[in-house]
Amino acid sequence: MSYKDFSNQIKNGDIKNVYLLYGQESYLLDRAKELLQENVVTAFPELNYIALDGDALSVEQLQNACDTYPFGSDKKLVVVRHPGFLKKSAGKKDEDEEEETDNEQKQEEMPKKDTGEQKRYLELIAEVPESCCLLLLYYGDLGKPKKLCDSIKTNGEGFEIARADKEELTRWVKNRFGKRGKKLGFKELDYFINMSGYLDKNSDKNLYDLENEVNKISAFAGASDTVTVEHIDALMPKNLENDIFKLINSCADKRVADSLSLLNDLLVQGEEIFAILAMITKQIRTMIAVAELNQRGLDAKGAASRLKVHEFYAKNCMAYGRKIGMRGLIKGLNNSVEVENNVKSGRMDKRLAIEMLMMNMFG
Repeated sequence: MSYKDFSNQIKNGDIKNVYLLYGQESYLLDRAKELLQENVVTAFPELNYIALDGDALSVEQLQNACDTYPFGSDKKLVVVRHPGFLKKSAGKKDEDEEEETDNEQKQEEMPKKDTGEQKRYLELIAEVPESCCLLLLYYGDLGKPKKLCDSIKTNGEGFEIARADKEELTRWVKNRFGKRGKKLGFKELDYFINMSGYLDKNSDKNLYDLENEVNKISAFAGASDTVTVEHIDALMPKNLENDIFKLINSCADKRVADSLSLLNDLLVQGEEIFAILAMITKQIRTMIAVAELNQRGLDAKGAASRLKVHEFYAKNCMAYGRKIGMRGLIKGLNNSVEVENNVKSGRMDKRLAIEMLMMNMFG
């Protein structure tokens, strides 16, 4: 279940005795904890809210925290951050999903360290009293350890708090800028999200990182209540994909001086020539693929879904591809592949080769 599912459940007053929350998005995990705290701890927070260090936690400490009665409230909240017994479960997270049944049985028959203590934790979780809400908070991937999930299902629920998707992220960014008294148009909002890199495959960015960017840009915008692309460009780290688009566009327009200037900027930023060549080839290939899908009637969103790329990226491919045309794209791809092969084989100096490509990418 998602953060939205968890939030709706808590706001509807359907509060379980046990929650397991885990996932990569630390910002949403922290917000989920705060939401649960607001709805469970209704009085005397100094007595009815207990935070425990999972690394140094014993079964006895957790038992005592759960068994003591709340003061002046129906429930107390016990929060365990990164409990050690969950880490042990996470270490073997895929066993139940990937191994055959007979292999699983053999593994379960093998002696495991701290088996008795693990069993006591699981029994405790299954028997949390009505006067307590126990929150197990794990920052990272956990998988689906069967015994732990079964124990929690007895009187609680587990939620994987996943990273925000495009729709959720759009709402969140707009809301955060709004809290700073700033507005963004659709174009600027899309540009901010693309530049942030949050939705990039294998990105390690989280919403705390984006919140920092929102705060910096809002402060930089000063008295203006509208955030522009120029404000975003001035402060956000450059996105290589976006820079390659600009480079391809300037080459298509035969603006050689601009192309060489953009290339030099990328090299000064520490980008390798091999990486730049590979990105140029990749983007032209994608532009051709998007153009072909568009000819079959798919819009940018449909092309993005088919190619498994971001919609913003597909929109850029479509816009630049239309400008260059299919014949120009194919010529640019052939020239880029040829230069890339010449550089890799050592037939041409890499700096000279890429500069020549800037002057004659599309013929």
